[in-house]
Amino acid sequence: MQTLVIGKGGLIGSSIERLLQKSRPAKANPSVIPWDNESVAINALQNATRQFIQGCGSEKWSIVWSAGTGNILSTEDELKSETNYLLAILDSLRESRTHDGVLFFISSAGAMYNPKTSQTY
Repeated sequence: MQTLVIGKGGLIGSSIERLLQKSRPAKANPSVIPWDNESVAINALQNATRQFIQGCGSEKWSIVWSAGTGNILSTEDELKSETNYLLAILDSLRESRTHDGVLFFISSAGAMYNPKTSQTY
């Protein structure tokens, strides 16, 4: 099974990537996504997803989303881009018409810590 880690620069994503590198040959994961430009980030995420799925061929696959920044105090506007990023990946998966994989959504305590106020919940 091939795995694509989105958010491999963060706490959980980097840990998952390290574990995967020990158990499988290196496979190209997307380089840094330009998160500060929503339209470019969406394009990059869709391209990375399509290339990954095509590269898996008939092999089973998994995508790990660990790039989220939302927390319990995030506003709807603050979560809008993140929602659009996830929808872009889902759209790419729908277009590929593949059913041989799974998408994992993982958060590293996004619901417990608010970096804006440094409060722990």
